[in-house]
Amino acid sequence: MTRLEKLFYKIGCNRGDGAEGKFLRVFRQGSISSGMPRWVVYMYKAPDFEDRQGIDFVVTTSDIGKIFIQIKSSWGGAQKFKEHRLYRRGKLKFVALVIVREADTPEIIRSKTLQAISGARRDILEWRARGVW
Repeated sequence: MTRLEKLFYKIGCNRGDGAEGKFLRVFRQGSISSGMPRWVVYMYKAPDFEDRQGIDFVVTTSDIGKIFIQIKSSWGGAQKFKEHRLYRRGKLKFVALVIVREADTPEIIRSKTLQAISGARRDILEWRARGVW
């Protein structure tokens, strides 16, 4: 890796850390923020072993168990994650992607998160109804 590539890598990591930090500030660990549906019980930062598998946050639900969230700071980063992510490790895992941009307000981040986890929940319920999950 050249020095320029290392610099861009470091900038990307810092931007990603900023997106995760911003997300965490919006959803204080363990609290249910306003505007979340009743089926959202708890949300927390993923432990290191899950973080290494591409999971940044975990939403515990009242009906389907856990929904995993990956935070990205750009659409390009989200696309790379989708292309290289192994979705099968034992059971099929759905990871909801939330793109947190620098200009996003807390309301926008809540809205994006709700959309992502609601979509993941819908897909999981559909998969279970078909016997896939």
